[in-house]
Amino acid sequence: MKGTPAIAGKVHRIKARVPRAPANRVMLMATSFGVLAAATWPGLNGDGMLVGISGLSAVMSLAAAGRAWKTLRRDFQLRHGVAVSEQASADHGSARQSTREERAARGMDTQEHGGLLGLDDEGHPVWRPKNGFLCLVEMPPGIGKTSNLVIGSILHYAMLGHSVWVPDVKDELAVMLVPHLRKLGFEVWCLNAAGEHQAIVGDTEVNLYGPFLDALYGTRKQRRKAIKLATDYAALHHPMTGNEPQPYFGHGARRAIMFAICAVGITDPANCIPTRVYELLTDPVQFLKLCRRMQKFQTMDKDDLVLDVVKREARNLMYRAAKNEENFASFLEGASQKLISFNSSGMFGNYGASTIHALSDIRERQIVILVITPLAEMREAADFISLANHDLVAAVKAKPDGHPVHIVGEEALNYRFSDLTSNLETLRQLRVTIDLYIQSFNGLAIHYGKEAAAAIEAYADIRVYAGLTYGRAKHVSEMLSDRTISRQDISFSATVKELGIASREMARPMMKPNEVGAMQRNQAWVFVAGLHPTHVTMLSYAQAWPWNIWVDPSPITGTRLHAETVLTITYGSKGAPDAR
Repeated sequence: MKGTPAIAGKVHRIKARVPRAPANRVMLMATSFGVLAAATWPGLNGDGMLVGISGLSAVMSLAAAGRAWKTLRRDFQLRHGVAVSEQASADHGSARQSTREERAARGMDTQEHGGLLGLDDEGHPVWRPKNGFLCLVEMPPGIGKTSNLVIGSILHYAMLGHSVWVPDVKDELAVMLVPHLRKLGFEVWCLNAAGEHQAIVGDTEVNLYGPFLDALYGTRKQRRKAIKLATDYAALHHPMTGNEPQPYFGHGARRAIMFAICAVGITDPANCIPTRVYELLTDPVQFLKLCRRMQKFQTMDKDDLVLDVVKREARNLMYRAAKNEENFASFLEGASQKLISFNSSGMFGNYGASTIHALSDIRERQIVILVITPLAEMREAADFISLANHDLVAAVKAKPDGHPVHIVGEEALNYRFSDLTSNLETLRQLRVTIDLYIQSFNGLAIHYGKEAAAAIEAYADIRVYAGLTYGRAKHVSEMLSDRTISRQDISFSATVKELGIASREMARPMMKPNEVGAMQRNQAWVFVAGLHPTHVTMLSYAQAWPWNIWVDPSPITGTRLHAETVLTITYGSKGAPDAR
């Protein structure tokens, strides 16, 4: 089928041979008798012998013409039937790739709506569709997520005028992209708590509890979100999968974290940072002292609902400390262990205490923000990235009509969202587009649970698969579905004098699981909601101009990719691109 990748092995097909019917001879005979009849016709007064010869010739001509017509009709029907039998029907499956016209109707022939997905089998660019919200990319390590998709997505969305949010979990994207992005005139922030490559990318410090403080000291309507934000932070610091043998202690630790965040925010907002919360949780004396202080704390607002909740939590914790000291100590111990990466002597110690920047600015104007984490400290940095991601979501929700934002979630399983499935339902309506890159679906299921992972995959209106294991390749093969093909069964005796050929139709997957798994590293299947799938060849940033001149060498390998330019993109003065 046209547009379908070649399937391993050649199909030998023997065409049916239809013997030529003797139509020409019969027509020649009919014509000859007709000419003889006309030549011997004597007229009205002719003799009887000529009349007889002419009449007999006319009868023979008509008989031969009738036979010729039957022969031609039979030959046509036979040849037409053979021709129809050689064309596969859709009776056993009609799977196929999307056509260029179908993709064009969704805006996938123009780069104005989003990043490049690759080239189709005919060499035409396949771009992200119009109104494409979530792109889920599943590729194991080594396939080329960073070079083929991530870098191009960052550069292209920046040129389209979006604010771009990039967790740099491998500590390489900032070094490769920031210098040229700044030369192009973009405002670039690097959340570089560990000071990695600071001479090249710098450091823009933000308060990780910024949205909570904004709500706490905002309008009365905004204050209603303060407790919810503090609870979300507690859930990020102390994640629970639902399989805990004693969830009682986990929930107790979360309540202790939530109270500490709220209490410090009320009494000392300048120091409301994870490090200060950690210090309180590791010092039961100071923690209980703060509880007693909150019991007596008063504000000008007698109906301060936030303070009322904090006082109730303080009484609850003090009661547990008095009546069940062991449980209370377990709460604080479990909570403090989750925040140990923010201890004052660590790389994230006192981060955000002196900041003048707020992540909410990403909705005010175009900003490219990279969250840089040390590759060797990924476990500790996961909490830092998770808090920053939560702050981004909170900033987007706080100003629904703000600047459009694009999230490039490379290695998305290395950080957490407080409630990703719920956030996805909300962000679609808030002018936010997302790329989530995962190494395996099983990892997604382990990270968020099987039901949530299935919901995320189903919610993605763009899905890209490459380099899959057999199990996932089987999943993709089933989504590709079956197509109808013609099959010939050949039989012959021990001494071959003639062949017996029986043709039939049968179903075959567009690609079997082993064929999906054996695709080249730069090949992928793209599924867009409402379209037939598309087989693409991904391009690295080195194959697209001007991306290939905007990328510096990787700090990990010390090199940059070099390749022949395949695609040229011309960006106009207003960021409107024109690719060819």
